[in-house]
Amino acid sequence: MSLSLTRRVQAARRPSSQTFADMKPQRIVYVSCNPATLARDLAILKEFGYHAQEVQPVDLFPQTSHVETITLLSRGIPAPK
Repeated sequence: MSLSLTRRVQAARRPSSQTFADMKPQRIVYVSCNPATLARDLAILKEFGYHAQEVQPVDLFPQTSHVETITLLSRGIPAPK
């Protein structure tokens, strides 16, 4: 993926996060199959006041390196320590 395409993809994701912020749901259940994009999107959602409350990896494909991650995000509630 070229650098300019990468920047466009990242810019395209930000409005989706803004849409979540505009809707102001109290909780979001985020299901991800890519830990790198999960980390990126959690950082964006944190800017809008969301904090990861619970994280659960799920191994749907045993004997492979793939893992899905389910994350419960809450707005306005700090993450547990």
